[in-house]
Amino acid sequence: MNIKNSLKPVFTFDAILNIAVGLIFLFLSERVEGLLFNGSMLPHYVWIILGAGFLYFAYWQIRITIRSKAGRTALIFALAAAWVPALLVTVLLVVPLLPVSTGGRLILWIGDFYLILLGAYYFLLIRNETA
Repeated sequence: MNIKNSLKPVFTFDAILNIAVGLIFLFLSERVEGLLFNGSMLPHYVWIILGAGFLYFAYWQIRITIRSKAGRTALIFALAAAWVPALLVTVLLVVPLLPVSTGGRLILWIGDFYLILLGAYYFLLIRNETA
């Protein structure tokens, strides 16, 4: 299986999604907090850091896709970038650390499921590359 051909459409879709989420976190953080937590919960600079992180990861994905440098190292980084936040969101959802609203729970579960599946896809690509 050719990693570059398998990864290009996934990275492109995920980069677009990361750009959208990053911009939402940067410019609409008050609305996001209202939707997820029914009020202000996190300092504004946390939302700026999260938004910048999403935008940087999208930049990295686009750069990797354009330069055709998708290899095992890039996949391992992408896997960690998918599964580490998925683990953190799962802990947030299972252990009631923050008062997440019902709609916020649904949004976070959908995002969590997406990250788990995305990481599983990256894991399969890594496994097929080494086989």
